Amino acid sequence: MKLICHILLIFYLVFRPLIPMVEYGVNYKYIKEVLCMNKERPELHCNGKCYLKKELAKINEVDSSFPIHKIKTTGQKVLDSYIPSEIVGVENEDKMLFLTIHDIYNVYYSYIFLKYIFKPPVLN
Repeated sequence: MKLICHILLIFYLVFRPLIPMVEYGVNYKYIKEVLCMNKERPELHCNGKCYLKKELAKINEVDSSFPIHKIKTTGQKVLDSYIPSEIVGVENEDKMLFLTIHDIYNVYYSYIFLKYIFKPPVLN
């Protein structure tokens, strides 16, 4: 029972942003005719998308209010933006430090030069 509750909670958290979209799809006609803010201006072709945008913004606002999103130290910001350009391996032999630099880009293919084999016919 505990496992089922955890799985349902995870599904709810994962699919929560989709709930307003499903509601928009199901109640499209009602939202378009009653809840749309731009129904006086039909040239915008809003069709209730303003209501959907407002609901999605409300969901994102609730998501960003969780304390886990507010706790981010400067060390995490540095680690989030740091992408190493090459891999450096360290080998320790006889208490001396050697650095080996491995290139990330490895060539595991070769070209087949067929342009010399297949020539177009020559017109005389």
